[in-house]
Amino acid sequence: MPYDAATGNLAATNRPATWSSFRHAMQAYRNGDYTGVGYVFAAADPYVGLDLDNCVRPDGTIKRWALKLLDKLPSYAEVSPSGTGIKVFCRGSLPTEKGGRRRPVRDAAGKVIGQVEVYPQGQYFTVTGERVSTAPTGVTDCSEELGMLWESIRPAATVGSRAIPPVAISLTPAWVTDDVIIARARAARNGRRFAALWSGDTRAYGSPSSRPLSSASAKDRNSPNTRRRNRPCCSS
Repeated sequence: MPYDAATGNLAATNRPATWSSFRHAMQAYRNGDYTGVGYVFAAADPYVGLDLDNCVRPDGTIKRWALKLLDKLPSYAEVSPSGTGIKVFCRGSLPTEKGGRRRPVRDAAGKVIGQVEVYPQGQYFTVTGERVSTAPTGVTDCSEELGMLWESIRPAATVGSRAIPPVAISLTPAWVTDDVIIARARAARNGRRFAALWSGDTRAYGSPSSRPLSSASAKDRNSPNTRRRNRPCCSS
């Protein structure tokens, strides 16, 4: 439970007057008044918090779905106070939405394997300082990846009085590797043309400018992410 370091009264995420600076919070902690410090995500700051629930095993190892997510969001991450979750601190700009968003995570087969919560504002994270060993020591910009994740966990829609449950997050499709995208393009209906172009055979194309466009178009159907689509083309 968060407290105002200046007054000793309870603090609240919707009352900035009850927040303290990092210096004052640390001073109160070092004086022995509190058991730790925390951070409030606010609309005015450039930070976004992610809470990965139940992803740390009793032996301290991290579950595979969380490792994949951490790999795609290379920013400071630490073990939560419970020891069973991970909190990630990123830079990024997301729509300011009270309460954030939370959804289960599914693997490629549709099985629920965990839960992700994303908070651009209005949330308090207790800070432990127990950094995940593979995570960077600093907070980095993950704007594009955060945007993809945010869009994948839209709130439930309603029809009349009936709620339509949202689709759970699937981390695999949007974040496949370049090699997987290229393999899919080779196996597609026009795979032979793509393979020839990828190997440098441009005889099937009239103008030089149409060659990279055709290559990008072939991969476009096999990748849901714009930056991911374009990267193989630019590296060919």
